[in-house]
Amino acid sequence: SVEGNFSFSFFSYLTLELADKGHSTTILQKKVNAMNLEDYDRILIHGYPSHRDLARFPLGNMLKQLDLLAWSATARNIELSDDEPDYPTKRDLEQHLKEANRMLPSENLGEIYRTHIKGVMKGINYLTGNHFTEIFPIKGADYARSPYKEYVEFLNGLSEDLKRFLRFVAFYHDIGKVIHRDRHPVLGKHVLESLSDDDIRQLKETLRISGEDWLYLMIQLIGHHDLFGVLCTGEGSRPVLLDALRLKKARTAIGCLATLNLADIYGTLGKITPTILETVLGDWLFVINLLDGQSAQEIAYRSVLEKEILSQSQEQESTTERIRRLIITAVDMVRNANEADKITLTRSITSDVVLDALKNRLGPELIVFCYDFALVCKFDYTLRFIVNLVSRWIYNQMQASSAQDIDVKGIAAIIVEILARLVTNYRDLTRHREGWPRRIGIELLTLTRADEISERVIDLLLSDRRTEGVNWIADEATAWYFI
Repeated sequence: SVEGNFSFSFFSYLTLELADKGHSTTILQKKVNAMNLEDYDRILIHGYPSHRDLARFPLGNMLKQLDLLAWSATARNIELSDDEPDYPTKRDLEQHLKEANRMLPSENLGEIYRTHIKGVMKGINYLTGNHFTEIFPIKGADYARSPYKEYVEFLNGLSEDLKRFLRFVAFYHDIGKVIHRDRHPVLGKHVLESLSDDDIRQLKETLRISGEDWLYLMIQLIGHHDLFGVLCTGEGSRPVLLDALRLKKARTAIGCLATLNLADIYGTLGKITPTILETVLGDWLFVINLLDGQSAQEIAYRSVLEKEILSQSQEQESTTERIRRLIITAVDMVRNANEADKITLTRSITSDVVLDALKNRLGPELIVFCYDFALVCKFDYTLRFIVNLVSRWIYNQMQASSAQDIDVKGIAAIIVEILARLVTNYRDLTRHREGWPRRIGIELLTLTRADEISERVIDLLLSDRRTEGVNWIADEATAWYFI
């Protein structure tokens, strides 16, 4: 009731004040632990919680710590003070940090944790609150004839409990950043798996929905929350989803994962373009259609399903599309070009352009490359470098030509050369000694650990010493197995 909510709010305020003055917090702790998913959801449907509300959530100390974190564009950690996150804009905060000598004049402010989560909560509330028109470019009854029809039906079919669950997970999805921003999805999974017994008990009590414990699904969604995102940018291939497909109620889990990814993209970009939406939902629908055609046993053992996903990902068209996504995403993220020029360039980067670059570099080896490229199912922190490379390339080209006259074959050839070398170096890892294929990932994080490294490598790639630049990249790369 309204009266009950008021008395709870007043009680919480009073006991928090007592706790600040050194009095016993036993009563407060019991009252906080008594909150359930509906109580937290009443806060989350309004967006980002207040400072006082953060303390009432599970893992409140971690949330308060994250609330005061930001990162430079190169992922350097910046700890803020209580008054700094309230600057009107990101640019204002960046200027303040530079004037306070806490950022170098040449640095850019990358992410402010609170600002990002505010955007994520706005996006997840749109998606779970029947406000689809804030995300989708199609209005009203036209949904029935749109390519988004199946996804809209999925959202409409979510129970109220599951919608609350998704909002709760979205609020915690970046919990891994309490340790480090890099590789934070898997860090978040490990953070939640290593909590104290009391914290785990509180989360399990919160997430007991219809008699079931949903904490395990929350942990897995957080651990995989970037998968549709890396598919969208070309950093990933569809076999990266195989682990998520092993979850119970895989169809629901994959739908939740796609929804979480869309909210995350909305929080990062402040919008979801029709291209991004169609790409994410296209990948989601591809997997859903495969799931609908398989038995529960086949899904559990990943037999027919895994072979089908691998087979389709190893086709020439899938390889070409993945590389095209990587290049156009990089172009879209470039800062030193206007939107009109970027649109012109991305339209020029067609599948034929990428395919020509692949054929010129690989010749008859293209079939083998496609097979191995799909098994390198994740290129971690590769886009960060590719954006720097494409940014410099565009700047150089625009000095002599307009966007309409730029030949995009040049940048396609450079990126294909890089990928071909990386795949060649690590292709032996994609074959298990027993003969079956094995998924791996390649990471280029160290290539961007210092601007000087990135700039020197790009100098080589854009000169007649491209081979030396590719050699440098290959030396910086590391690889890992997917378990």
